Amino acid sequence: MPLALGLDVGNAKVKLCAGRPNEAPRWVSMTLPYDARRPYARQADFDAGIPRAIEALVQGEHVACAVAVTSAGYAYPTFDESVVHVAEILRRCLPTADTRLLSFDGETVSTGRLLAGDTVLRGPLAFTNPMGAVVLARASDALGSPPWGLVLDTGGSTTGTVILAGEVNDPVALRDRAAYTHHRVQHGKLAWIGVQTTPLEALAHEVSVAGRSLPVVPRGVPFENVAVLLDLLPRAYAKKLGFFGLLPSKDDARRALADSIGLDGTFVSDEAIDVLARDFHDRAIDVLGRALARVLETAPEAARHRAICFGLGARSLAKPALARAGVSDVVLAEDLMTPDLATVASCYGAFVAARSILDGPVGGTEGPC
Repeated sequence: MPLALGLDVGNAKVKLCAGRPNEAPRWVSMTLPYDARRPYARQADFDAGIPRAIEALVQGEHVACAVAVTSAGYAYPTFDESVVHVAEILRRCLPTADTRLLSFDGETVSTGRLLAGDTVLRGPLAFTNPMGAVVLARASDALGSPPWGLVLDTGGSTTGTVILAGEVNDPVALRDRAAYTHHRVQHGKLAWIGVQTTPLEALAHEVSVAGRSLPVVPRGVPFENVAVLLDLLPRAYAKKLGFFGLLPSKDDARRALADSIGLDGTFVSDEAIDVLARDFHDRAIDVLGRALARVLETAPEAARHRAICFGLGARSLAKPALARAGVSDVVLAEDLMTPDLATVASCYGAFVAARSILDGPVGGTEGPC
């Protein structure tokens, strides 16, 4: 039976989902090698890490079709080069498979087309990781049929939002495809707010702790420490998706939050640190809520009132942020499907796209490369 494979290639991790018809898919999340000496020329990290991750999941089985989404542009000199390199690796690792990238408009683009010199789509294809969630949202009736509303994928680092306007993905963004990525950054649709790696100094410059106003020190203390203290994450999934399969203990998380204000546990009580954690959580909701308010400014009226949320931060971050932006009709994908697959919507949606290709002709997709 043919094996379908979906990949989400990020800057630091690659997530993969594979399976055959009529069987439950399996998935893994693997940390990529990281050579910090040349942060914008990390091709060797991906050349080593992606094949290793594919083999770890596939274990020598024949892959008939693979579809990828990407968000690795920050590891290359240009976003275009990240797309081309992912296409090259897929062709090299899976030479007999139908290999494609999932596009921002819901179509799939063959790696052969990308490597043959087609430069029209490369830039917009650099940050398509939310499109996995879009595939899953369109396969459900959560936003109606045809769907109107917002699709959010809130992961460890970012929140990607896509407006569904009937059969079209975000008509305003598609007015100028060359400026698609710029539009998403400008209008809050690619927001660097997540539940693991977002640094706390991105949320506030100053906080109040035990009645004292203190600066937030730019030490890169990540939000996952807040998430651990407040039990915001399903721990089993969060650990699997964390770097190197690790999450801090609550003691280590309190130490990290004290570090974020330039202190340690001898200067501030556990109770005060817990209050600080709730403050940072509220600020993260507010930052994402303001980004979503910008998203709504570009949405048709019929798409402004409903949303479906995927990802590790769907319940603890995306849903309350939508409420602050004025969207109250919100569905959590984890209530509609297996919760772990809703959490890894980027690679699971890519897998569903690959499986659909194997099942037969799908509107809006290309033939084999």
